[in-house]
Amino acid sequence: MGIAAIVIGIIALLFAVGGDLYILACVPALAGLVLGTIDVVWKSRKQVAKTPGVAGIVINALVLLLLVLSPGYARVRTEEMVKGMKSKDNLKQLYLLLSIYQVHYGSYPSLQSNATTSLRSGGVKDLYPLWKSGVMKKEALKLLQPPGIAMVPFSVKPAIQEFDKVHIGYSYNSTVKPGDSSNPPLMAERGVSDGRLDNSEKPVFKNGAHVLFSDGMVEFIPAVKGQLSTCDVSVAQWDSLQD
Repeated sequence: MGIAAIVIGIIALLFAVGGDLYILACVPALAGLVLGTIDVVWKSRKQVAKTPGVAGIVINALVLLLLVLSPGYARVRTEEMVKGMKSKDNLKQLYLLLSIYQVHYGSYPSLQSNATTSLRSGGVKDLYPLWKSGVMKKEALKLLQPPGIAMVPFSVKPAIQEFDKVHIGYSYNSTVKPGDSSNPPLMAERGVSDGRLDNSEKPVFKNGAHVLFSDGMVEFIPAVKGQLSTCDVSVAQWDSLQD
């Protein structure tokens, strides 16, 4: 009984994270975990302890039922899923535009086209040539604004000053060389330049960021306590993604 209560309690907590009923669900789930733990400890000492384990299972089962049946919980999860799919699709379409530009000009967009890639700024302002060259049309400007965060809309004929983090919700790395075998990140959702999710930049997601790699693949890189994983993206590569 105790082990079952602990397992159900952990599942309940995982379901609770990020939902509208977070506080409401966490309290009884934690209570169930405590009761389950007491049951396991007492049994390990060969004492009778059926009541705490049973109580823990009942409490956690009710929490799970509450979460699963909650319209608010389902709505939040659905909205997050749709937002993630939209942002991922934006990055894939941006990759197509960047690839077209690269075929025509031999490199990815940058305001310092004559400089070596190591001297480029790497910020979103370097995306301006993508627009100026005509590769990016007006209707494609919306791809630079991920869902779920408030962005200032572009003007009818955007000037270079509009290619900033007020209008663009992604980070860009113009130091990437086409065909780089290390497959560095080319773009990512905003606020990741130091390898941490910067809450002051209002990131799209609180638990990670979608990253577009130079091979065209888009992956969701998780964050733990704001620290983004360095398994697929190194610290130096995170730093090269500039808002």
